[in-house]
Amino acid sequence: MGTRSNIGYKDKETGVIHFVYCHWDGYYDGVGSDLLSNYPTYEDAVALVQKGGMSSPGDHYADKGESYENNKPQLTTNPTDVIQEEYAYIHSDGLWLASDGSQSFRPLTELI
Repeated sequence: MGTRSNIGYKDKETGVIHFVYCHWDGYYDGVGSDLLSNYPTYEDAVALVQKGGMSSPGDHYADKGESYENNKPQLTTNPTDVIQEEYAYIHSDGLWLASDGSQSFRPLTELI
């Protein structure tokens, strides 16, 4: 069984949040640590999310032959919409924000 999460970024120009599903290791020391280490910038976050849903960061379903259409980013302007899974991450204003669903988003560096 996976620890599910959503990963997204807030578009700098429009404020729209683009987010996708991630199946494995969604907790802060898993996906959260991976995001800080391997996807620290806004550009990294955009590239990661725009490839669609994933098993783990960088392991995208579309690269395994699954339909991109079924795994493409969802769009919202409300950050709480991203909290549909056990954990949620949004790259916004130069940093990763995170929530475990029981709290509002906080800087990920404060949670690890």
